Amino acid sequence: MCHPPMGNLIYGATLPSFIIPNPCLPPMWRFFLFFSCALLPHLSNASLIQSKWIPVPGGELYCEISGKGQPVILLHGYTLDRRMWDPQFLELAKNYRAIRYDLRGYGKSRAAIDIPYSHPTDLLTLMNTLKLQRAHVIGLSLGASEGVDFLAQYPNRLLSLTVASGGVSPMPSSETATAKLRAERALRRLHQSIVSAEKWKKLGIDTYRRQWLSTLYSVCGPNRDAIWPQVKCMVEAWSGEQRLIAEHRIRVEPPAFIRLLQPGRPHIPVLIIIGGYDKGNTASGLELARLIPNAKCVRLPNAGHLANLECPKKFNQTVEGFLADFSGK
Repeated sequence: MCHPPMGNLIYGATLPSFIIPNPCLPPMWRFFLFFSCALLPHLSNASLIQSKWIPVPGGELYCEISGKGQPVILLHGYTLDRRMWDPQFLELAKNYRAIRYDLRGYGKSRAAIDIPYSHPTDLLTLMNTLKLQRAHVIGLSLGASEGVDFLAQYPNRLLSLTVASGGVSPMPSSETATAKLRAERALRRLHQSIVSAEKWKKLGIDTYRRQWLSTLYSVCGPNRDAIWPQVKCMVEAWSGEQRLIAEHRIRVEPPAFIRLLQPGRPHIPVLIIIGGYDKGNTASGLELARLIPNAKCVRLPNAGHLANLECPKKFNQTVEGFLADFSGK
């Protein structure tokens, strides 16, 4: 069964049977009795969810907001959407203003990817629209690399950064510092994107989804079967447009690893979470730890690439403990 998205306003409230309003009362009276006597006492700070559309060049982003306090923004992974944060969203909203949104090209967001854009710039636009001067940012996989790029570009807008199942991209060992060569590589990536789009138009996006799910399954840990219906639902709901059209996503220039080594940068607390079964991303996480000497690095031995879904309790404890150090909670 497909994992359902959360509701737009009220989620998870329960109604005790003994306070169901008398059906003989006028409809308006029954409504107010229901709301004031039943829902309000049982709603926590985390139960109210506000939906918003954030205008960006080429469209708009869909986001959900819950809770009060310092803002915590959640960035999802490739082929997934905001729902991957279900185990964290309302939990964080108990003490923070939790914000999750569908990145451009994913979920409910309606924003073009065949125009020049970058996820960090979209995040900055979201923060400006919501009038957030600074925020804690938590990203996983694609969300992790975009969080690092945001740190490289806009460090003064961060309260902290949590990076899970990702790190520095591109890696210093695979990238020269020559601007001309980086520009040439960007053109090659665009050409490869065009060739790839033609390939998957012929093979069909369902073929890509099946191959991707197989790859994703192989990098998850022992708890993967329990979460797989939810993961499969999100991947199958993904439009696949990143594979079907030439994507004009702009990467940070100069690359994040160069910017992070520049002197005089503000100190931003960084937490790096590495899954014990996520071998492919261990190197990029450790490289980020090398570039940011004061970063805190935590390994979750039973987690794979989707650490927040595979080991939600341990993931939440790790993140909440880190945030508490910098928020006074």
